[in-house]
Amino acid sequence: MTRPSRLARYGFADNGVRAADLAGPNGLRLWDTEAQAPAGADAAELLTSLSRAADPTLALRQLHRLVEAAGRAAA
Repeated sequence: MTRPSRLARYGFADNGVRAADLAGPNGLRLWDTEAQAPAGADAAELLTSLSRAADPTLALRQLHRLVEAAGRAAA
């Protein structure tokens, strides 16, 4: 299970849908739940960019929705 404190460093809150679920292995695959760290250098850069949004959790949720929509359109 992901400790919220690690993702909280990026400004993500656990209100409603958990940021760990959106960024984790079943979501965008940006967060390594075992290592409690970004999944790679590109993931770290994207999480850092999202953390600069006025509402990082909302920005992450919207990115997740865009990726899901693109996946449905491709299928």
